[in-house]
Amino acid sequence: MRALAALVAAGTAVGLVASCSSGGSPAAGIGYVIDGAVPTYNVASTTGADSAARQAFVRVQTGFSYPGPHGETIADTDFGTVTPVPGDPSSIQYRINPAARYSDGAPVVCDDMVLAWAAQSGMFTAPGADGAPVPLFDAPVDPVMEQIAAIDCEPGSRDAVVHYKGERAVTDWRSAFGATSMLPSHIVAQGAAGIDPGSGAEDADGADGGASATPAAPTAAGVDIVQAVQDRDLDVLRTVADYWNTAFTLTAGTVDPDVFVSSGPYRLDSVDEDGSIELVANASWWGDEARTERIAIHPRNASVNTLVSDGEVEVVDTGAGAKQAMALGDGYATTVHATDDVEQLIFADRGPLATAEARRAVAACVPRGRIAAEFAPDGSAPDGSAPDGPKQGGTESEAEAVDASPVQNSRSTLPGRLAYGFVAGTAGGGFVEPDVAAAQAALDKAGLEGLTVRVGYRAPDARRAAVVALMGEACAPAGIRIEDAGAAAFTPQALRDGTVDAVLGGTGGSQAGPPRGPATPVARLAALTTGASGNIGGFSHGRFDEIVGRLQVTPDGADALGLTREAEQILWDEMPTLPLYRTPRQTSFVGGLHAGAPTTSWAGAGWNMDRWMVLK
Repeated sequence: MRALAALVAAGTAVGLVASCSSGGSPAAGIGYVIDGAVPTYNVASTTGADSAARQAFVRVQTGFSYPGPHGETIADTDFGTVTPVPGDPSSIQYRINPAARYSDGAPVVCDDMVLAWAAQSGMFTAPGADGAPVPLFDAPVDPVMEQIAAIDCEPGSRDAVVHYKGERAVTDWRSAFGATSMLPSHIVAQGAAGIDPGSGAEDADGADGGASATPAAPTAAGVDIVQAVQDRDLDVLRTVADYWNTAFTLTAGTVDPDVFVSSGPYRLDSVDEDGSIELVANASWWGDEARTERIAIHPRNASVNTLVSDGEVEVVDTGAGAKQAMALGDGYATTVHATDDVEQLIFADRGPLATAEARRAVAACVPRGRIAAEFAPDGSAPDGSAPDGPKQGGTESEAEAVDASPVQNSRSTLPGRLAYGFVAGTAGGGFVEPDVAAAQAALDKAGLEGLTVRVGYRAPDARRAAVVALMGEACAPAGIRIEDAGAAAFTPQALRDGTVDAVLGGTGGSQAGPPRGPATPVARLAALTTGASGNIGGFSHGRFDEIVGRLQVTPDGADALGLTREAEQILWDEMPTLPLYRTPRQTSFVGGLHAGAPTTSWAGAGWNMDRWMVLK
């Protein structure tokens, strides 16, 4: 923590923001700094998943749920309701709020769910240049969407029934079709048919529909996405995917309100030359209106100090120690806290690290104990409570014992639950301090006299650069050379391309912003299954895949705990990744900002940005 604190800005007060006092009127705008770029409106795409788009659009593209401050899934009843179908454990009923409509006036319908499923399930492919199947939609496969067998949806209906594979729904069903997972199907349907979106929309007075008017629903037009999915019509779906893949890129200038439509309390208004975006209150939102009219979101390359000195920043949400030193001053309350993600070294399953022995050699020399002691957060949630809620079973002293070390000994389960001690025990207390003899012995088994490992991450990142330096210092005596391959344009794809041998990052190699996806042990394990989008190292193990498949439909309990421990044991034996510590984040709120609350989840501090308010 001492090293982490040195990288975090000086001159900030630690604590949570108090609620607003009486008197004054709300400021018209709030500045929000995040630690990633926002290159696309399509959050579910590969580009969107490797960016901070989720942070930016969590209250623009709403869904049946959103993540709460501790990573929990909160039902968004403004959007609709979700309930299991009585007597059918494999089916879930979805009902969209009859008042739900996009900012162009089009209703939110089950077609939007079908499009999201088609894009994120990975089920639609076509032969590539080498004959191998290539997904039509350029999107990471969502492990929950992948388990859906069918969706009963009458085109244009507000109701749908989702049927999961097997005899019961996956345990993470509440997170499906949540915020930022769905794009407007009517826009994609029109675009795929070559129709200019919005060309059939007119408001009540006959004027062109748009954000400034009270819009009426656009005339139905375009391809029938639901029918194409049901018929598995690849010709139609190819045109749908082409538009879905390309139409939502963000470029500088005022965005087209007929394409970038919103289903939330905010809508996207503009994109600046430096990549900053501006959100404005959505007049078509049917729920409680946003308390602040405008939110200006500044990306990773923004100069925080300049923005602060100009009085343009009220919220800062970044990876702790990742950005330049931030001189926020005494007017901000700052917390440094653990997130729901695990910082880890992710190895390639090919090249010099193709064997488990070679990967274990590197793991043996990495000073995990020192790294965690210097850079791990204290393990608490933003409000000081246990990160995963109440302890489940056992005594308080037992829970404290398993959580005492800052070293993260599990890729799936986080400290704060009694289950952590049981699952993390598979590490056997090893791989904490550098063991030169063990590293050399593993190299001998791998038939290697030495080893060079290029470690990639997105630069500049002071914390990760310091971690790579510590690895290099500790591994050199074992004949293992650690090279810093950090680069400004780095993406996790570099591991698949073979330009690096390992990635330093979160689950799936994530580099910027809060953790991705649902905060569950199963979701973290699913990132390492064969062919998974997050499995950037190419790890493949039949028994591990089988275990994760069973875990996806096994409720919490002894069976799930035993399976999780077995999965973790396989990972320690095969070493596709080396967990280090829980990824830390720094969140700062200007004094007087109402409803500011740090979060451990993928949505970042903006999970409730429509409740933010600063009194003048």
